[in-house]
Amino acid sequence: MLSRFLKRLDAVVMAVSMVGLVTLFVVTLLQVFMRYVARVPFVWSYEFLSLVFLFTSALVGAIVLGRKEHFTVPMIADALGPRGKLWFELFSIGGCAVFSLIIAIDGFRVAWRLRNTTTPVLGISEAIPNLILPVMGVYMLLHTINHLHQSVYALTRKEGQAQ
Repeated sequence: MLSRFLKRLDAVVMAVSMVGLVTLFVVTLLQVFMRYVARVPFVWSYEFLSLVFLFTSALVGAIVLGRKEHFTVPMIADALGPRGKLWFELFSIGGCAVFSLIIAIDGFRVAWRLRNTTTPVLGISEAIPNLILPVMGVYMLLHTINHLHQSVYALTRKEGQAQ
């Protein structure tokens, strides 16, 4: 059930991220044109692009974690047997869950603390760009819970076959 929900959510988040990527490209081209051809640079583009990049990369990072396409060093896991590999995977997933929880909690604290501060050019609350941290943390935590469920199921299935 969680897997199906996350697949649907991943599709929506990927679509939003693609819009962010296109926005990055278009605004960057527009800024280059306005600065070097029209000689009238936008003052808001750098700050805007930084915010869009932050949101896009955080959301895509959570999707990459969910697909298990993130950077790994399989040297230790490859040295273990199949059962040891599953236990090592459980340990890794637990580490990701703790990390995701820390990002979610501390990200919310940072956003809350900066709620009355505004960005220098756009004048929006600093809480808005910092809200991506708890959102990303919760999103990554959902993926790690899903991975944990799948790994525990695989481990119990293998132990049941061994008996």
